Amino acid sequence: MESVPVPAPRNQVLPDQPQAVRAALSSIREGTQDVDSGILINRVMEAWRRRTTGGSLDGPSVVLVGGFAGSGKSEFAKFLGGLTGWPILDKGSLTRPLVDQLLIALGGEAHDRSSELYREKVRPLEYRCRSKRVSVATIWVECDQDSMREYLEFRGAARDAWKLQAWDEYVAGLDMTLRPQGPHFVVDNRLGVAVALVDEAKDILSGGGL
Repeated sequence: MESVPVPAPRNQVLPDQPQAVRAALSSIREGTQDVDSGILINRVMEAWRRRTTGGSLDGPSVVLVGGFAGSGKSEFAKFLGGLTGWPILDKGSLTRPLVDQLLIALGGEAHDRSSELYREKVRPLEYRCRSKRVSVATIWVECDQDSMREYLEFRGAARDAWKLQAWDEYVAGLDMTLRPQGPHFVVDNRLGVAVALVDEAKDILSGGGL
């Protein structure tokens, strides 16, 4: 006799979406004593709830997410933006065309992000940021060097070519204790843990379009 698969019951319990989201946000911790990760996490959860239930949105919020190349900052930032609808300022996307042309005009190469020319003449212009009448949260994503290299190899961007070719020289110039000036949060993505939690939450939320 041929067995017939039994359909899943209609009232099958789905994974707990709020729990998955909160777990993904749990990697956010205080980077300085003048911030509270619980407040930020609750604000993200509330913004997500309002967005999914059609409630009114709160005032504008800007999240600045930083980290070394390959740290996982873009993935974490996109997850926050997808949840809340808040603007995420991706410096690379916003400034790359201008930076490339400025480097060429100054006698450098378009994709160069490691020379003294870039560090002294161009990079300071990229990081000017002023906020007016908006709530701003700064997050630094920390990651281990092996995971960073693995991600750079995976994405294969032209701007990363020198980093990968001269990896030992590149990482020797990194200050892994670097943090933003002023109040900020830190996300621990060593070994890709934070991004793994984000991916898990996105899988559970896939029915919502994230």
